[in-house]
Amino acid sequence: MEIFIKVQNRLITENSESHLSVNGLYLYVLINSQLNINKTFSTNRDVLIQQLEGIYGSKRSTIVTKLNGALEELLEKTPLIVENSDWKNSSSKDLLAFRMPENTENHTQVPFEVIESLNNVDMLYIYVCVARWVNKDKGFFKCPYTRWAELLQCSERTAKSKIKEAVSKKVIFVNRGNYIEGSSKQQEVNEYHIKPIPQGSKTLASISYEKAANSKYMDGIMGYDSTPLSERKGMQEYAYQVDEAIRAFENMDKKFFPNDEPYYPVAIAARRKKTHLLAPEEEKLLDVAQRRIKILSTNPKLKTIVDDKVEKANRKVSQISKTDILFVTHQDKIKQKSPKNQSNMNTFEKACLEHEDPFGED
Repeated sequence: MEIFIKVQNRLITENSESHLSVNGLYLYVLINSQLNINKTFSTNRDVLIQQLEGIYGSKRSTIVTKLNGALEELLEKTPLIVENSDWKNSSSKDLLAFRMPENTENHTQVPFEVIESLNNVDMLYIYVCVARWVNKDKGFFKCPYTRWAELLQCSERTAKSKIKEAVSKKVIFVNRGNYIEGSSKQQEVNEYHIKPIPQGSKTLASISYEKAANSKYMDGIMGYDSTPLSERKGMQEYAYQVDEAIRAFENMDKKFFPNDEPYYPVAIAARRKKTHLLAPEEEKLLDVAQRRIKILSTNPKLKTIVDDKVEKANRKVSQISKTDILFVTHQDKIKQKSPKNQSNMNTFEKACLEHEDPFGED
């Protein structure tokens, strides 16, 4: 039979008079977990200090300070009662008799096995907060970092770091907010769960993030997915663009000058490589494009043209959202046009080719 510890909801509600700190909640749960059938528990501060070693700190003086502060907080904000009226002046070996009256307030049930596994004040607090609203709401806790900062009583930056740690340790699970339409940076608020999220319930942003996370550099070497782009769902248009760009950059005819369009799939592949396992065609494109660009750039005048094309392509591709760049689903943003040959080059490009030989040995 699973054993639960009850945590009053008001104790983890921000901006309430009963809102506990992370140290206060940890001690509250610790004492609750040791109450007997009569809702009492006897111990002394030496024992509590041993139990809190490594959780409140490693130095005894630090643990004692945090323990005394947390005890005072619990006696002020919770139903907890300590029978010793002068407990503050008692020695660390004097017996402390705690009593927790039966309370019918709204509460959150936290499994005892979870409490045993979380030897960290922040991780326990985060779990209890998510469990509280999961139990009350739709199975998840939708919470911005500004609110997490209020709950954890810290800066927003620190709260974000703590939440990321809780997710990485699988204390909680996050369904990431999708990117807001028209923005590559703004996202909807994340949803937090206490159980793993079924694949069918994950947001596109979560799926994208997992793909990227699973595609990070391994031992300093980026691998690639051997599945051809043309066989990947929703990537046929991108596959066509990559093939056309490869042909454009592989063409070493001195009269052929790659126009703007081949630079766009190069920019996409370069951006995708930072977070995604590339297809063989993408790896080939980056290889042939980089070699051709290097050759073109040996001519100062052509280097100006090439740099301009690279900059325009990167600028255009930077406007595609992080979600789209992983799947390349919105290829209507990059229109395919027929390659430029010598007849449709501008005057400056023609002059460069006519008067100088920009092509060195490959």
